[in-house]
Amino acid sequence: MSSQSTLTKSGLNKHPRATWLEPATGHALSHSALMREMAGKQAVLLGETHNIAEIHRWQLHVIAALHTLRPGIAVGFEMFPRACQPVLDRWVAGTLTTERFLHEVEWNRVWGFDADLYLPIFHFCRANRVPMLALNCHRPLVTRVGKEGWDAIPEEDRDGLTPSADATPAYREYLFSLVGSGPNGTSEGPMDPKFDRFIRAQQTWDRAFACNIAKALAAPEPPLVIGIIGRGHLEYGHGTPFQLRDLGIGETAILLPSTDEEADVEKLNGIADAIFRLDTPDPAASQTSGRAFKHGLEGTMEKDAFTVTAVTPESPAALAGFEAGDRLTGIGETPLPPEALLAALRRLPPGAVLPFISKRGTQTREAKLQRPPE
Repeated sequence: MSSQSTLTKSGLNKHPRATWLEPATGHALSHSALMREMAGKQAVLLGETHNIAEIHRWQLHVIAALHTLRPGIAVGFEMFPRACQPVLDRWVAGTLTTERFLHEVEWNRVWGFDADLYLPIFHFCRANRVPMLALNCHRPLVTRVGKEGWDAIPEEDRDGLTPSADATPAYREYLFSLVGSGPNGTSEGPMDPKFDRFIRAQQTWDRAFACNIAKALAAPEPPLVIGIIGRGHLEYGHGTPFQLRDLGIGETAILLPSTDEEADVEKLNGIADAIFRLDTPDPAASQTSGRAFKHGLEGTMEKDAFTVTAVTPESPAALAGFEAGDRLTGIGETPLPPEALLAALRRLPPGAVLPFISKRGTQTREAKLQRPPE
């Protein structure tokens, strides 16, 4: 990569805001030169922390830059299991509303982070007819492989995946460093057999992303696949990049965001091909961008109400007494449009209560829905 030197002091390199840095050298990188290099890859993997809005803005900027240089791109998402692919195709084709799209991919149940974080990327793909790829597998497969091992899974239950390449000792050490003493504190070290269950589960995700990227790259005129994936599956070339190499996909790159003003070159060497220094994340956005509240209400938005079509048993909505057919028209004494009602639900802090105005037939009632403390 073409790079420029930056000032180094005590082993730390300055990393100015809105610039790219090459971790291997600590040098600054030209944005235009880096994007041109990335446009020639088979896959560019953009790591993320799922609940940081600024990271998703950065991802969109990179996607837009690469689309300008190489119109033949596809964007793959960890957030969607493979079964959602027909829904993604219909979304890009313009046949679904945003509400219907999120409902059909079961966003709140399957992923759960605030959809507003990702919607600008989804709309970019739709507006530019950029294919969206479902990179994940059926969630129960991950649990089952972790518990039983790959060989115990019948061919018909493998969701199109092939067995993952064995985890390297370095990957085991990396994962152990992330989870401390292992899940539930049961593992004594990265090579402890008790840690195998966690490793198998993690590698099922890694392999799923790799298999579905490789599938897209097997097309007669393959696109540049841009992967939107949690950074723990990418850092230091472990996880999905390692599984891609096992599948014969070698022209890949890892790009990561950072908010650090200085870069420890020794620590970051090998973590990615390039790191972008973000703006400091907006505190207001951070407060509302965790996992969405799984309130248990399903329904449709009408002009002046959200009409409940189903209530998940034993959910907060069920405990509040909601039933199918109820029409939510406001909060407290304030009538609100359905979009505002749903936004208030998504952003309800743990332990807080919303007193909804609910109409059931000819009766108007107040139903208090509480988000459990976390």
